[in-house]
Amino acid sequence: MTAVTLAAAVPATDVLAVPTGPGSEGLVELLGTLVDHDVRGLLVREKAKGDAGEIVLASATDELRVLLLGVGDGTPGSWRKAGSALVRRAKSATSLALDLRGVSLSGDALRGLTEGLVLGAYRFTQKPSAEPATLGAITLVVAKPQSLQADLAKAVSVVRATAFARDLVNTPPLEKSPVWLAARAKGLLKGLDVRIRDEGELRAEGWGGVVAVGQGSSRP
Repeated sequence: MTAVTLAAAVPATDVLAVPTGPGSEGLVELLGTLVDHDVRGLLVREKAKGDAGEIVLASATDELRVLLLGVGDGTPGSWRKAGSALVRRAKSATSLALDLRGVSLSGDALRGLTEGLVLGAYRFTQKPSAEPATLGAITLVVAKPQSLQADLAKAVSVVRATAFARDLVNTPPLEKSPVWLAARAKGLLKGLDVRIRDEGELRAEGWGGVVAVGQGSSRP
């Protein structure tokens, strides 16, 4: 899973995203400070609106691409949409940073953004020869990283659980025996007490419905 961290300064990165949003009189508003003022003319020429998920390329060199990212009305849903669009655009990069120091980011908005970024980069494969995902690190640059650390930890927990659920769905049924599923659950809940009941225990405790369903399989 792609790692997401908070920082107070922009690190060395392949892609830098600066947020934009709808401004007054139909003009897009630049919500970051690292981009030269000339990009305002670019936004006008591109007829940018600052809608969630809108992306405008501000500059590109061999070392760095700067993207202007529309975040819409700033709701968690808009941040989620923006994050998903951004990570798809930056999927060939190894690192991505978002300069959010000009934005008042709530815990719910951070969760939406994190979900969009990480789940947008999610992929499933069982090919042993498959290359690992290119994008390995995402840095969210905010004014006070410590104030959002707890919210980010909650967001990452939700994203990790969602990715785990997707893995379960995407795994071929032939592989998903009860023993396999129990092992996966135990691995996910590492650090907690996990009890796995076998067929005998299920019968003894009156789990007749579960036992009946299992009788239709060669691996109950």
